[in-house]
Amino acid sequence: MRVLGPDHPDTRSTRHSLGRAGTGDAQGAADTLAELVPHFLRVLGPDHPDALRIVNALARWQERAMISDAPSA
Repeated sequence: MRVLGPDHPDTRSTRHSLGRAGTGDAQGAADTLAELVPHFLRVLGPDHPDALRIVNALARWQERAMISDAPSA
């Protein structure tokens, strides 16, 4: 991040990819994406397709985290 900076498109894309990967950890992926959402919204604006995609991805990972944390019956 030092060379390109946190708001550079390549940096945002890489961090988004890492958040989506989640390595099987839905809560970890949701936490990573939650950190990125403000950057995307600030840099791109709330109506930009990439900002909308990351907000959508965050919602999906948060839902997965809730499902994986739910007690089984």
